[in-house]
This record gives sequence, structure tokens and C-alpha cells, in this order.
Amino acid sequence: MMRRSMALFALLAIASLGVAGPVAAQEGDTVSEQGTLMEEVIDESVLGVVREVAQGGTEGQQLDVEVLEGSARGRRITLEFHGPELAAGDQLFVRRLVTLDGEEHFQVEEIDRRGTLLAFAALFVLAVLALGRWQGVRALASLGLSIAAIVGILVPRILDGASPVLWGSLVAIGILLVSIALTHGINRASFAAFLGTAGAVGLTTFLATIAVAAAKFSGLANDASFYLDIETGGAIDLRGLLLAAIIIGTVGVLDDVAVTQAAAVEELHDASPTIASRELFRRAMRIGREHVGALVNTLALAYAGAALPLLLLFRGALDPLGTIVNREMFAAEIIRTVIGSIGVITAVPLATGFAVLFVHRKRTRS
Repeated sequence: MMRRSMALFALLAIASLGVAGPVAAQEGDTVSEQGTLMEEVIDESVLGVVREVAQGGTEGQQLDVEVLEGSARGRRITLEFHGPELAAGDQLFVRRLVTLDGEEHFQVEEIDRRGTLLAFAALFVLAVLALGRWQGVRALASLGLSIAAIVGILVPRILDGASPVLWGSLVAIGILLVSIALTHGINRASFAAFLGTAGAVGLTTFLATIAVAAAKFSGLANDASFYLDIETGGAIDLRGLLLAAIIIGTVGVLDDVAVTQAAAVEELHDASPTIASRELFRRAMRIGREHVGALVNTLALAYAGAALPLLLLFRGALDPLGTIVNREMFAAEIIRTVIGSIGVITAVPLATGFAVLFVHRKRTRS
């Protein structure tokens, strides 16, 4: 029965990836309205390659760039660039703008980093496969489905005006279900881990909702949220988006701790089949306490590392520390860390309790 339930849940979660329609990519020329004239304004990103480099003014570089793609393909243009030092042969993206009166402007948009990203992604895949082998293959498949769920389901739904909290919670539970089933198989330990993480996600959502309301967060703690609010005309609930970010950000750690606890219960039971359920729970919780200590520290350091530039920026200011941490950009990260840690702590006894319950039911039947 348990295997059939897990299999059904997994199939439903995977099938739900096709619910969301494709997000239309915006490439090439775009048309903008200027007053009532409906004139065409060309604004496109094209790829170019640096042919020659000369030293420019104010410690910048003057680049001779050949356009490789787009409507300006084959042209040579000269650009000023202030950033990392470039050399001949480097590729970069160039923003091309043609105004209403026909004037054409070019500027460097970004350095082409796709080759570097691909190389390190391949290195990551090889490392996972070398250590995990078949387990690594399943882990990578789980990762791919998790990203697909966020990009293909959560993002379009939020952009369509749906509740970020509701869909963040649903996608989080779906990710946990598929991830646990794919990575660890369909068994008692996996089912116990899923129930434990689902309960922890529910508590995380509840506490995050209270915390965001009590702290009166606006959701505009960073530039990305500010520009998103402008781009969508305020159609997205930014406070709800902050809640969804807290929920999704906790999912990966919940998976880890819950599966570890369920597996610990199984191993302890196999080593001593006659052990009492109460003693089994106590011993497994001893393992869980050690695990939680490390994971809470990991979670806090991960958020601190992401906020390090802001810490450096504001630590040099004249404001006292209490005033600095009170700012929303810091307060939101503190709440994120605290709520996420509480979710991790909750997952330990929940997953352990469910795993012990399943072991007890197995004994009763046999």
C-alpha cells in the first residue's frame, strides 16, 4: 500500500510539470509605443567578439568588436568598457538600440560566460556521477525536475497573479516528494521522510506568514524585487513572494535531514530487531541532534555568505549595529535563517516518529 501511494504521488508530481504553459521568450526586436505614433524602437541583445583592445580613458578599455549575431551581424563597432580586463578573442553581449529618429547606439551588456558555466556544470555532473554512480544519476534527475518545477510551474503561476505562498508550498511539497522518491527509492524510510518534511513545510509556512506580518515587511528588500514590482505594475504580492522564497529555500535541507533520520531508524532497527519503539526513537533522535547542529550552522552561513557584500557595506557606516540589522534587507535574511532552522529542527522528530511508527506496524503484522 505504501509503495503504491508513493508511486502515485510521484507520478502526479511529475505530471504536474506539464500543467504550466511555456513562457514566451523575448528575443530580437521589440516594438514600443511612443505617444500615438506606434513607431518601431529596435532594442536587441547581440553577440560580438573582441578583435582589438586599446586602453581607453579613466582606466577603461576601448574595444573593437565584430558583431556575430543579430541584424548587425558582420559589422565592426567601437565600444568603451569599464570592467574586467578583456583580450582579443573574448566574446560579449552587446545591447543595440535604434531610436525613433533612426540613431543607432551600442553598449556592452555582459561578458559571455556561458562557456565557463558549462565547463563547471560538467565538472559538477562528473563529480556527482563519480561518487554517487547510479545514486548520482537519480540525484541529478531529481535536481533537474526540481528546477523544472520552479521554472515551469512556480514562476509562471506567480507571474499570472497566483498566490506565491500557496504555489510555493505546493511546489515545495512536490519537489520533496519527487526528490525523495527518485533519490532514495520508494520504501518505508522514504515515505516517513516525506511525511516529516511535509509537516515541516507546513510549519515553516505558518511561522513565516506570522513573521512577515509581524515584522511588516514590504517585500522590497532588494533591487530585484523593486524592478519586478515596476515591471509587473504591482501585480505580484511581494510579501507573498518573500514567503515563497523562505519555503523553497528550506526544502533542500529538509530533504537531507528527514531522509537521514528515517534511514537511521531503519539501520538501528536492523541492528537490533527487538529494540523497543521508545528506545529506537531515543537513539535515532540522538543522531538527529548532531545532524541538526551542523545543518543549522550551514544554513546560517549560507545566508550570511549571500549577504556578505551588504554586511561590508553597512558595517562601515556610522549607524549602530541594531539600526543596521533592523533594515529590511538584513531583517528578512535573519527571519529566513531562523524560520528555515526551525523547519529543519521540526523535521527531525517528525521524520523519526513516522519511521518508528512504520517499524512498529511492521512488527505488529509479522
